[in-house]
Amino acid sequence: MRILITGAAGGIGSRLAMRLADEGHDLLLIDDLSGGFRENLGTLQDSLFVGDVNDLDLFQIYKGNPPQVIVHLAGKSSLAECEENPVQAFRSNFLSTVAIAEYSRLVGAHLIFSSTSAVYEGVMTSPLSEELETRPYLAYPLSKKTAELYLESLARKNNYFSTIFRFFNVFGESQNIHRRQPPFANYLFREFSSGRVPTVFAPLGQSRDYIYIEDVIDLLVLAINLGIPKRFELYNVCSGSVIAVEDIVESVATGMGLNDFSVNQGNPEEYWASFESLGSGQFPLKKDIVSDEVHKHSLGSNSKVREEFDWKPKTDVLSAIRKYAAKLREH
Repeated sequence: MRILITGAAGGIGSRLAMRLADEGHDLLLIDDLSGGFRENLGTLQDSLFVGDVNDLDLFQIYKGNPPQVIVHLAGKSSLAECEENPVQAFRSNFLSTVAIAEYSRLVGAHLIFSSTSAVYEGVMTSPLSEELETRPYLAYPLSKKTAELYLESLARKNNYFSTIFRFFNVFGESQNIHRRQPPFANYLFREFSSGRVPTVFAPLGQSRDYIYIEDVIDLLVLAINLGIPKRFELYNVCSGSVIAVEDIVESVATGMGLNDFSVNQGNPEEYWASFESLGSGQFPLKKDIVSDEVHKHSLGSNSKVREEFDWKPKTDVLSAIRKYAAKLREH
């Protein structure tokens, strides 16, 4: 099968590409390298087309041999960075989806779109399920929600149905630890391995739903093999259980062989303090919004995706974290 992956050099995209290559698929890989790395792709890196999907003429690039499936993973996911630059956030997360969706529709490809559990922002119900109304207000989830609505509009007016997955907190070894605010476990790897004391802004008892990257890849492969759906649906991709901050800290430290470790407890309202523009101007971002984000608990329901894809997560995330931490220690 001929499969196009956007964001192919990122943590999820690169792992998906390697899995699909092992299965013998013909791959088309795109990434602008703003957050991903060629090295993530291993022997596939020479196949990478470097560019922003908003600027590419996919009809010309793949003229005469278009993809049958498109997995759209490209985008900006840092909450603070998207809030700092909402124009870029909507360009990366919404406009790129419009461009990819129009191409997918016209060539008849199955589009699989990576959305986010952040669209449940402000929803107090637990567990979080797909039928709940979502009205996010921060730039990142709002840009993703807007993309979801666009894909829903194509289903209503064109009968073009895509597959939408709302990823919860994905832990993966290839995630970018160098960005200003990397995923939490990866941030801990970076700080502990550099001999620094990490600053933790969330209460140690705060918990969220984490899922391991290989379980996510398993689901993406299933969706690819099932083909274009017959109706518009979106799905949570989550474990259906939560992990506390203190357990993640302990797992990273234990895996790295740190018997004597500590963390600094930061003020939640100061979590985005390094993004100075958010606190400047005549109308700065409200500090309680940052605090609410830091304190947020999230538990997802995965009953819908389990039933419709015959899928369930297999990996204990804390074990995966300890295993990767131990590997870092060896190097």
